[in-house]
Amino acid sequence: MLSNYFRDSFALFSGGLGSVLSTVGTPEPLRETTQNLLQSASQINQPSQTLGQQIMIAGITAFGAFVVYVFGQIFTKFIIEPIHEQKRIIGEIADALIFYANKYFMLSEFYEIDPIGAVVVSSEEIKFRRRQAEKKKELNIQIVDRIRGLGTQLISRTYLIPMYSLLARFSIVKPMNKIVIAQTALIGLSNTVGTPDIENRRRFESDVREALDLFNPNEHEVERGS
Repeated sequence: MLSNYFRDSFALFSGGLGSVLSTVGTPEPLRETTQNLLQSASQINQPSQTLGQQIMIAGITAFGAFVVYVFGQIFTKFIIEPIHEQKRIIGEIADALIFYANKYFMLSEFYEIDPIGAVVVSSEEIKFRRRQAEKKKELNIQIVDRIRGLGTQLISRTYLIPMYSLLARFSIVKPMNKIVIAQTALIGLSNTVGTPDIENRRRFESDVREALDLFNPNEHEVERGS
């Protein structure tokens, strides 16, 4: 009677543990491994085993399932999530390059006389131009902060990924040298916003796209046109 009581109790405990682990959001491979481990708990229903053997099997099964679950959570938290975060930042970089492509405004120069010197610019015209320049300046500041921020986030998220060289060797993440090139180019690009340095701006954009393997809409338009 006592033997049956312990046998049923451990079987219920093992089955309950499997149910809990299957509902807490564990990855599918981990869940399958846990279920395979818990199947061994059915052996405690075999009459040929002693009570000590039954207790040992149930304990080993529960401990093994717990260990698999813990290591699975550690792998997800410290490897999968940082990689996903880096990819998210790369996606935001691609979005910013396309979204701000036509918004790299140059601050206007204002003169009381036009460049030819033939027409005197009215005070109302000067005020209008200055208001427009202030709006463009505010937008330029937003663009600079966004692009520069993405550059710093890219490098900081990369440093959070452990065993980076090994993961890069298997093409799971971008090589570190390309990440550094992209980060440097983003900082350089932010420094050209609001300046007449169009040549370097285009070069920095190209460096970012090439380093991170990003889509280039300009090249796509050329290919489609040809």
